[in-house]
Amino acid sequence: MDFPFHRFQSKLISLNPKLINRHLLQYHVPPHRRDVGGWRPYLMKKRVRQPTSQFVKDENDCKLRNRKQNNAGNKLVDRISVLPDEILVSILSLLPLKEAQATSVLSKRWRRVWASIITLNFDCAPTISSFIWSYISSKSYNLKSEVEAEISRFVPWINSVVEQHNVPCIEHFRVCSHLNQEFASSIDKWVQFAMEKGVRTLELDFSVWGCVPPMYTFPHYLLKHLCDDHIPIQGPCACIGLKSLKVLNFNCVNVAGEVLEYFLSNCTVLEQLLVCESPSLIDLRVVGSSVALKYLLVQDCSNIKSIEIYDAKLISFIYKGEPESI
Repeated sequence: MDFPFHRFQSKLISLNPKLINRHLLQYHVPPHRRDVGGWRPYLMKKRVRQPTSQFVKDENDCKLRNRKQNNAGNKLVDRISVLPDEILVSILSLLPLKEAQATSVLSKRWRRVWASIITLNFDCAPTISSFIWSYISSKSYNLKSEVEAEISRFVPWINSVVEQHNVPCIEHFRVCSHLNQEFASSIDKWVQFAMEKGVRTLELDFSVWGCVPPMYTFPHYLLKHLCDDHIPIQGPCACIGLKSLKVLNFNCVNVAGEVLEYFLSNCTVLEQLLVCESPSLIDLRVVGSSVALKYLLVQDCSNIKSIEIYDAKLISFIYKGEPESI
């Protein structure tokens, strides 16, 4: 008996494989025709009514809502950004200053947090040390050009931080680099900024890679007591910031004895003074019970002639240099 294909054209049949095989066996359809598909074109698929546009819209809205709910459940919550500024500033203070400043790109919330750090440590010594090691490893390494390029980036970076800083006081201001009198205008601004902020620890260390002449000279015009007709005061006097100064370090800085004595007599809480490699230091007097200084270090000041200490509260005094020069 021939297979009645016309019956499958006029009726809707289930595409259940078992049911189809039963019909095919009844009419003795050869197995090869069952698989090849000679009969398949004649089977009519069951028509499915297309959903209306409103139904599609509602279904899409439901899927979107479910997707948002699933994403909300899997989304990570930023719990650090909701902390108070005081805690965030404390966290950033533990990072190197450049890394702390880099957090400004995280979000609007972080844009100005780093500018409230009260410890400003500008240190390019590790970078210059890496340049020196590269030079030792390869004599063809251009050490001078690399150091000059680093300095050209370092000074503008400090200027930008000073301009953006937005808290009324700072604890620690330190600059450790390879600078000299060529950058005096920028260094003067940094010193004045630190004094106006009531800095407690002020460090100027320009001994990285050795002192480079002409050495930076501490700005006399910031100290009203030492100003004369030839050195006019530029801008507001920053001596008001000396009342909080407790630690003062100068390394490879030209600072005269009169300047140091002015610090000693006007910084009522100054306890530690370190002066290293200062050719301008010739005479130094630490006299009077009103001087709060407890620790004094004078090292490698080649032109020093005398150090007078009388009726002072010193706990420790260290002198390192040629004994016959003093």
